Amino acid sequence: MAVGVTTATRPRTLDLIAKYRNVPGISDLHFVPDRTAFVRADGDNSERFAAPSLEDVHEFMKLVASPEQLREFNNEGSLTAIRAGYSDEGEGGIGRIRVQVKQHYYGLKVAIRYLQNTPPGVAAIDLPETVTQWMHKPSGLVLFCGITGTGKTTTQASLVHYALSKTNPHVITLENPIEYLYDDDRVTMRELGRHFRTFDQGLFDAMADDPDIIMMGEILNRETAEAALYAAESGHLVLATVHTNSTMHAADRIVSLFDTGERDMARTVLALQLIGCVGSKLVKKIGGGRRAAFEVLVKTPSVAGAIAKGNTKDIRDALTNTRSVGMQSLEQHLRLLASGPEPQITAAEAKNAAEFPDEVRL
Repeated sequence: MAVGVTTATRPRTLDLIAKYRNVPGISDLHFVPDRTAFVRADGDNSERFAAPSLEDVHEFMKLVASPEQLREFNNEGSLTAIRAGYSDEGEGGIGRIRVQVKQHYYGLKVAIRYLQNTPPGVAAIDLPETVTQWMHKPSGLVLFCGITGTGKTTTQASLVHYALSKTNPHVITLENPIEYLYDDDRVTMRELGRHFRTFDQGLFDAMADDPDIIMMGEILNRETAEAALYAAESGHLVLATVHTNSTMHAADRIVSLFDTGERDMARTVLALQLIGCVGSKLVKKIGGGRRAAFEVLVKTPSVAGAIAKGNTKDIRDALTNTRSVGMQSLEQHLRLLASGPEPQITAAEAKNAAEFPDEVRL
């Protein structure tokens, strides 16, 4: 949502957000009204300072949230958190941010994620070429894995940006909230709570709108998992996120959302429709800043068979032993980043970021 804000009506909260926008490595700003605030830069929490007043934060919420969101949030028990995207591009503006406001023991808690207006290119994030080639597929499911704040949405968005420049697609995004903006009429951006009520509803609405690519948020329940698989089966390229530490667990995460009697069929459909999984983890670079380390799982016949049988060990074996098709484990990429004449990360950082530290041999 983009809103013009005059000086007379500008909440002081916006000035605080603008003040810390250009801190090197900044990613987030957290505060509790009338108490303290702190920023996260390069993955670490840093200085504490005075937070805005509760009255000022209420004025800020009127800017970033829809009237419906505010009504449901203020009606106790109806909406437990407000999530919204917001842009302020005027002189002295804050740029684009993602906002989450929720209740807790001391009242309101506000979390701000600083965003760029447009997604980075695949070269800027050093995304493996294997992953970019998936965007030339006419249909199927691509899963993006990682915990919160590891770059899943950025990776998704960079691939949409790539597709727009290479394959001339019609794209629909389903987000919570909208993060990156696309100044391109081929992209229809829709936000949970503003434009649709559930991700499964958004998916079925999207399929009726003749898209080539559907980019969506996290698959959290059976209905959304079923709709995503159906969309892939129906001839759409679906990009979705799952909350797992490793790509080898992505299939299990999706299947676990189905009832016990449905899981064999879900595995079969997933084994057919999956194109691949990309996992990401942000690591600290030597000299400052962070970059993503990537894990890439390609659906080969052996991987498809392991998914259908529910054999996670065989997926891991394929991930670590099948480099010829562009597969790579997180540990293999971390080892690459920490080696050579000009390593990008330290050996200690590589081992700390690895799920299997013993595999990071330097």
